[in-house]
Amino acid sequence: MYPLFPVLDQGLTYVLLRSRRRSLALEIQADLSVVVRSPLRMSISDIESFIRSKSSWITKKRSDISQRLQIIPPKTSMQIYHRGQVVQWPHSERKKVQFQRAEAVRLFEELIGRGLTLIGPYAAKYTGLSVKRLKRRWGSCTKSGLITLNTNLICVPDTCIWGVVIHELVHLIHHNHSERFYRQLEALNPEYLVTDKLIDAWSFVVLEESPTKKSGTQGPAEIRTILMSA
Repeated sequence: MYPLFPVLDQGLTYVLLRSRRRSLALEIQADLSVVVRSPLRMSISDIESFIRSKSSWITKKRSDISQRLQIIPPKTSMQIYHRGQVVQWPHSERKKVQFQRAEAVRLFEELIGRGLTLIGPYAAKYTGLSVKRLKRRWGSCTKSGLITLNTNLICVPDTCIWGVVIHELVHLIHHNHSERFYRQLEALNPEYLVTDKLIDAWSFVVLEESPTKKSGTQGPAEIRTILMSA
């Protein structure tokens, strides 16, 4: 089980990353850790005053993420997620990447083929599939009919994979998120709201970036603890 964090009255440990930015930003990572991104020369007192002002938000955000994570099976470093299941993986990272991509291409092509039969003449707009790792998105569809799916989608349950495939295929009919788009989506996937909630939970595990340096970050990450009641 993923831990629920206590009320922030004892103290809060956070990761501080400085860069050439103008404002402060606070993030809650998939492991519920807190990351603060600050301008290079901002004082610790100003940074920690900002963190204290966000105490309620931090507690609520962690609680929301924790509740979503309760439905995700935990895994060890010797395991991987595959189609919503935890699978033993005693092999290298390189082999994992190769395996996931091969499985993704095979399954995604199969599901797109199935989905194309459901959208009638609009299937002619489909021009191909691109499978690659994306940082923040599960998929996309261009006006030219190219569908891109995230390789990491192979990690989530089949119902979620199907939900993303159908979502992108409906963009061949309506290239927007209008009311007509969602009516069409519901007609093809009546459970899409349930699927959306499930894949939203998985996104915290699969899609969230780790609190390492982003482009422009200068100096080492600082691990600090703040007394929230100060």
